[in-house]
Amino acid sequence: MLSPLQPPPDTADIPATGSVASSDVVVVAPEGELDLETAPVLCARLAGARAGRVLLDLGAVGFCDSSGLRTIIGAAQETAIHRGRFVVVAPPDSQPARMLALTGLQEFLTIVGDREAGFERLLRGRRTSPR
Repeated sequence: MLSPLQPPPDTADIPATGSVASSDVVVVAPEGELDLETAPVLCARLAGARAGRVLLDLGAVGFCDSSGLRTIIGAAQETAIHRGRFVVVAPPDSQPARMLALTGLQEFLTIVGDREAGFERLLRGRRTSPR
């Protein structure tokens, strides 16, 4: 079951929402499967952060199907419309990373391998959006 409010166990010290380097970054870290049943939960979680800096950490997602993919794309588009920034964390060799690479989304989304790189990209001041 997806739990977008809880960070992955290895990063429990990073809050689900918090301030980093004087800039607010909303971290959404779902766990488990991201599919037809759980994608609406993630969509609702991401909807509240459209105008800000959003870090979607897929590190604890073991499976993501087309419903999850659509949620990620939609959230990135909505964030761009509201002039926010959106970064996806997909650890190398994870199923979400393979799925994002297979679909070619690295051309349209900012995808990094870990949270530290994600925070760095968000706090650099560059707006990230689907092209």
